[in-house]
Amino acid sequence: MSDLAVDLNGDAPQLSWITPGLCNDGHDCGVRTADRWLSGVVPQITSSTAWQENGVLLITWDESSAADSRVALLVVTPKLRGEITTTMDHYSLLATVSDQLGVPRLGQSAQAASLHDQLQAAASASASGVTQRVAATRVMDMCSQPAPLQRKAATELRA
Repeated sequence: MSDLAVDLNGDAPQLSWITPGLCNDGHDCGVRTADRWLSGVVPQITSSTAWQENGVLLITWDESSAADSRVALLVVTPKLRGEITTTMDHYSLLATVSDQLGVPRLGQSAQAASLHDQLQAAASASASGVTQRVAATRVMDMCSQPAPLQRKAATELRA
């Protein structure tokens, strides 16, 4: 992580996946620690050339103690404005990332809603000099409950 700013201002890949450790993601050390970590990392990303050139930062937060399986999703991009009204579920995040990368969607993400069209419209409007208020940087709930197999796979990926 010490070279993140340098990496993002150099020849950045199409997709960078950052998963904080169990303390910085709020699992083991609480919200204050997670907030402090995000407060240091997010400005590095949003001040980078990679993000400013149609980049998208997706932040999920799954630390709810509620039994409703809601997961907050923040969509942070320099080109999107207004309110995102798309109903999304867990598969929508995979659908959006797949669509942005131009790769086939996997499994149940094939039928999921995606933010790709909104992100592309905002980028096109910005490139043509048109000011367009399409969608917002705001928290949304991803409401569908993943099956136990997906939950297990997600846990294995975090390890």
